[in-house]
Order: sequence, then structure tokens, then C-alpha cells
Amino acid sequence: MSERPDVSIVVPCYNAADTVHDTLASLRMQTHPNWEAICVDDGSTDSTGDLLDFAATEDERIRVVRAPHGGLASARNHAMPHVRSDRVVFLDADDVLRPNALDILFRAAKLAGPDSLVAAGAELLDRHARPLSIYRFPHVPRLTVPAVLRGCGLTVTTLIPRRLLGDAPFDASIPICEDTDFWLRLADRGAECLTVPRVIFGRRLRSDSLGRKLDQRFASARQIMERWLPRLPDPADGNDVLRRLACNCSVMALAAGETDSPWRFFDGLPVPEPPDLFTHVLAHALYWGIAIVRGAEGLTWRRHAMHWLPSVRRWLSTGPLTAHAVPALAALDELIERLDESWQRSRTVLSRRTDVHRAVVYGLGRNAAELLELLRSEGAPTGLELSGADDHVDQQVFHLLDLGRDDPRRWSSWPKGTIVLVTPNDAEAMCRTLIHAGGRPDEDFLCLTRQPQIAGAGPGRMSS
Repeated sequence: MSERPDVSIVVPCYNAADTVHDTLASLRMQTHPNWEAICVDDGSTDSTGDLLDFAATEDERIRVVRAPHGGLASARNHAMPHVRSDRVVFLDADDVLRPNALDILFRAAKLAGPDSLVAAGAELLDRHARPLSIYRFPHVPRLTVPAVLRGCGLTVTTLIPRRLLGDAPFDASIPICEDTDFWLRLADRGAECLTVPRVIFGRRLRSDSLGRKLDQRFASARQIMERWLPRLPDPADGNDVLRRLACNCSVMALAAGETDSPWRFFDGLPVPEPPDLFTHVLAHALYWGIAIVRGAEGLTWRRHAMHWLPSVRRWLSTGPLTAHAVPALAALDELIERLDESWQRSRTVLSRRTDVHRAVVYGLGRNAAELLELLRSEGAPTGLELSGADDHVDQQVFHLLDLGRDDPRRWSSWPKGTIVLVTPNDAEAMCRTLIHAGGRPDEDFLCLTRQPQIAGAGPGRMSS
């Protein structure tokens, strides 16, 4: 292997015989071929080592490093002396890259510059690696200590400049949540980060032994966070950070079936009275915590919301968050509807309108990123052309989303064969633009979130 690789992919492996084949297969399917994989056998006691050795004989881009068992942080650190490229991606041995993952990251890296991180989204997979059509995107307008403490959604499956990592980027003394400590230290050093609203890998969910690990996870994360809380601009925000952590751990305990003190993570934390932003924090914790735990068995909000919601009501009525139950359930209902019904409505109209050959996604925020993933992965109608429009973002966003650019404000009449999918939560001005161009609500364009009331729209023109 003489050519210097563009990227080194570090794969820590501990007793990963059941999953690492899929992980390495996803590397070999990359459309960007100039990579190396450094697979660290972290003292495995199953056949992981043999599988890695065989993979290395099949593909010279794969190299194997042996290490005594020390956990994820230690295994990743062991790979560092063997890295040959200027950029690194960490990939767990039960996750899989999409075939175009490296191409997406490097296309964005050209915009970000050589010293910036490039982060992208993930799709949740069940324990058999089957996709769940549930997507998580990082939200990092700027990589700062407060952003990481509040939860910015970064994962280590990020394109990272080698010079930012040093010889031992992870603290091997931290038993769990070492990623949080890693991001906090990078943020403190002023690292820049560009986020790409595309999914590049699948994260396999594993619920085994989750209950026993939650107390360790909470204690480790709290210890890490409390070291950094003095860096928050308002000291009162520290309780908000710890409540977010307590929410996530409590919901995962409940979703995993715990009945003995699942709310214990709130002990000693003040809970604000509603109305408060904490209500929305709780709603998101309920959505994602249950999705992550139950998703391992292939269960999703899309198919099981009606079965799960009674349990959620019971949980909230018996714990310390009773006062937040009604507003949190309302926010949870809105979240479920936004993430599911928008796709169902789009699919229904697109399948009905056989004359449509082009769909314009209007408004390129997080709602649009989810919708585009669904259109691309679950199968838009054959031959449907996708393009984008946004009144406020620059060309870089269209480039990152791999979309052509359109502008409905310049349409003198409605383009033949075109349907527009409007994604922002506040879309009244956009709907007015589309009506002015001759569009018919629910026929030529769909407002996929909150339905705006357009005064003077006339019969059939968003009047109800």
C-alpha cells in the first residue's frame, strides 16, 4: 500500500464478531476508494481477531492492531501511531457507513477548509442493522463548550483533522461518555465544525444490559459536565444541563422496563414550574429515548405511537415531572406528527399526482433534511427530480444537500409538472409566494408542518 490515504478510519473492535463484517463491508463499498482502516482488536475473546486478519488479507487497505482490553477510548488511542493520513474518522464496529459517506464528507471539507471538522447525520438501525427511517443530525452553528453541554448531536463518525487529535485524543480513564469529554476539549481549543445535513452512516442500536449501564452513564456524564459548568455564561444554566441529562437517562430507564426508581436521576435537581423550555426538553427526551431503546427491536414511533403514549402518560403522572405532563405530551404529539405525517402526506400526494415529475423542497432546515432522506431512501416515485428552494440560505447549503436551486419568488406562473413541499414551522410568507405564482394548496404545494392561515386566500386558497 504505497499511496497515501485521504482518510484513516479507526475501528475499535471488542467481541464484535457478529457485526464487524458488515462494518468492513460498508468501507469496501465506498465510492471514494482512497482510505485506510485501522482496526484495533481490543483484547477480544471471540473470533473478532480472526475475522479482522482475514479481512486484512482480502483488502490491503485494512490493517489490524492488537491491544489489551481497555475500552473504546483506549482502543482509539492505540490506533493513533498507525494513522497515515491528515484526516481521521472513528467508526464503531457495529455501525455502517453509507456508500457515499466519504464523498459527502470530502465535498464538504473543500468548503470547510483543512483545519475544520466535518460532521453529518446518522440513521438509527435495529440490532439486525435494518434501517428504521429515524434520522439524527448534529446542530452546531458554532462548536462551543455551552453547545456541547446542552447536547449538539455530534458523533465521532466525523471527519477530523489529524493535527487536532494528538497522540491520545480520548481520556482512557473515563469508563463511559468519553465522547462528551472529547468534544468539550476540542470546543475549548476553538475547533471549527461544518455540519452537513445528510446521513452518512447507520448507528446500530443495542439495548442489552442498558439498565445496568445507565447509572454508570449518568455518573460519568455528570462528572464530566460539572467540570465544565463554570464555563456557561449564566451559572443558572447548569441546572438546565443536568436536567437534560437526567431526562435522557430517566426516559431510557423507563423505556427499558425499569420500575424501581426510574426517576432517580432527578434526585437533588430543582424542576422548574411550567410553562418553561424544560417542557420541550422533556418532549424531545421522550421521543428520542424511547426510539433508541425500543428501536433495537425494530419498534418505532411511526408504528407504535398509540401503544406507547398511554405508558408515557403513566410515567409522567407518577414521577417528579407531573406538572409538565400535559404540555410535554402536547409537545410530544406535535413532534410525532411533524416527523411522520409530513412524510405520509408527501407520499400520498406524490403517488396520486402522476403528472408530477419534479418536487421542490422549500425551506432547507432540519425538517427538510429529514424529508429529503425519506424521499431518497424510501423511494420517491420513479423519475422524480428533486430540487430545493430557500429565501435565506446561500449556495453552500444547496451544495451540501446535493440539490439544484430554484426560487419560487421569480415564478411568473406555476411550472408544469412541479409540486412544492414546504417544510419550515413558520411558512406563511412562503405559502403566499406560492399562491401568487398560481399554486393550489394541497394540490400544487403542501405545507408539511403547522398550517398557516392566509387571510384573503379565497376558496381553496389556505382559507382553512
